[in-house]
Amino acid sequence: DVFALEPDQYYVVKIPQTKDYNQRFLREGRILKKLEGHPAAVHLMEMVKYEGKLVLVQEFVEGEPLDSRLERPMTDEGRERILLELVDVVAFAHERSIIHRDIKPPNILVKRDGSVKLLDFGIAKELKADPYSGTSVGTKPFMAPEQIMGRSEKRSDLWALGVLMYQLY
Repeated sequence: DVFALEPDQYYVVKIPQTKDYNQRFLREGRILKKLEGHPAAVHLMEMVKYEGKLVLVQEFVEGEPLDSRLERPMTDEGRERILLELVDVVAFAHERSIIHRDIKPPNILVKRDGSVKLLDFGIAKELKADPYSGTSVGTKPFMAPEQIMGRSEKRSDLWALGVLMYQLY
């Protein structure tokens, strides 16, 4: 849902279907807080508990999903900007031991000025002592072989960036 608290200030509210999603939303909120300050990462505004459910309030980003944008011609400079910004935000996340695990065109918004926002950290993972994730999640055309086998790692996100690069060019 999208709502406005003040004129011209919109937010996206992610509400879990059941209380069972609270842990997942808590993890996503923690991850978004660690990514604060990066211009290409969606910003978490607030986490609120409502009727026993953890609700995430995120910034509203006006833009076009990359999958729609790919249907029209782009300049080389536009493609490069998209890729460089994505590489930068993924490197920022990796420095904080976070892997996204679902980098794909629908999770990337291209804003009017050509900059991007990486969205949907719902299946992202914080890598603690183990550099791998033990579950197979993601979107198959963008999943690295090790990710399909349930061993996601930082380079799994790089595979997805490579697939995006192929699609862009």
